[in-house]
Amino acid sequence: HARALRCVCRRPPAPLPLRQAATHTRTDERAIPATMGGGMSRAPAARTKKAEPGNKLSADMLLLGAPSVGKSTVFRQIKLLYRNGFTPAERKRARIELRHNLIASLLKLDEVALELGLNLTSNDAEEAITRLKLLLTDYQFDERDDANCVEAQAEGEGGADEETEESVPFPTSDVLTVFADESISKALMAVKAPNFSLAQADSAGRELIQTALPYVMENMDRIVKSDFMASDADCLHLRRQTTAVEKISFKCSIMMRSKQETVACTCTDIGGQAQEQEKWEQYASGKDFLVFVAAMSDFDHMLPNGTNALSQQFQLLRQVLSAKCFASANVIVLLNKTDVLEEKLRHHQLQDFFDDFVGANTVKDAQMYFQEKCDRLLDEVSAGQECSARRSIQVLPTCALDSELISNVLNRALAASMCSALLSFGLLA
Repeated sequence: HARALRCVCRRPPAPLPLRQAATHTRTDERAIPATMGGGMSRAPAARTKKAEPGNKLSADMLLLGAPSVGKSTVFRQIKLLYRNGFTPAERKRARIELRHNLIASLLKLDEVALELGLNLTSNDAEEAITRLKLLLTDYQFDERDDANCVEAQAEGEGGADEETEESVPFPTSDVLTVFADESISKALMAVKAPNFSLAQADSAGRELIQTALPYVMENMDRIVKSDFMASDADCLHLRRQTTAVEKISFKCSIMMRSKQETVACTCTDIGGQAQEQEKWEQYASGKDFLVFVAAMSDFDHMLPNGTNALSQQFQLLRQVLSAKCFASANVIVLLNKTDVLEEKLRHHQLQDFFDDFVGANTVKDAQMYFQEKCDRLLDEVSAGQECSARRSIQVLPTCALDSELISNVLNRALAASMCSALLSFGLLA
């Protein structure tokens, strides 16, 4: 196989400069110039046309991954980067969802306090927490109401990007009363400790505490205000479980053979829960690219069945690559959450969870190890699959919250694959 893609990140806590991406091909060894991203690829000839007047380049992408790996954050980044930002309706929905994250985080802290033997210290706080439990469901947005929801559109619903308002006034006083309670303060200190861990089965609580809680606590003063409107950062940091299929169209400008080209793209985001994975094959037809997201920061997380969470994600990637319905699609593997990985490596040894790791306990060596692990997996799958002979697979570390890095990675990966496809079909001299 050939290796010819490099992406460089310039802003902390983004990952170190990427090593050359893994690209697998068995029929065409022509190298792509490094300025175009490199790599060999395959895309359906009917969809990929030479960039000449009257012809348009196009690419259909499918976004896949396990739960809580940052996949939907990548999807929101695409909206931000390539669709002129978030609409007013999307910002209003983000406000509702962030407030849901805030209330849910406080309720989770109350559970942690009880596990630590701590009770709320005032009747006012007890009454406030009761009201918050009753109001939580009022601060949930139904994804089927989103204008991008494929399933709702197919059933004649949704499709209108209507602005959404809270069904009830936000309980600012109750939120502040609970947050000020001594037991909640102690629970917050406990969850920030490096040695704190939730029960293995409490995946939802783990996601809340590790991702949603730090952001909503830091920004609570803004979130509770009556005139709060979600910023770009707010829209990217909100946490929700994807239970509907969303699809967006956008145009991406890429550099091919020292010339700027515009590619008409679509991206379909499908949830990673087991029941959502059943939909993956349904939406596989006609896709030129798969973007598979895995979270390197899950290296220390054990699932209820005793399996390492990141190892399970690699197994899911193997299943995707081996599936006949995805056999002709190019694959971009995003090894996500480099920022969280960096923080975790300060307190945990990677070798304690992956005993074949022999490098230094650094972000650089960890990234290289996981990339090489993907390389071996991809080699094993490719060796036994005749259908994979003309598709490219690129493995790239990233941080889904870093807009500059995501833009860099997606543009270079797309340029490499599109250029390779045109070469492969003789459409680019």
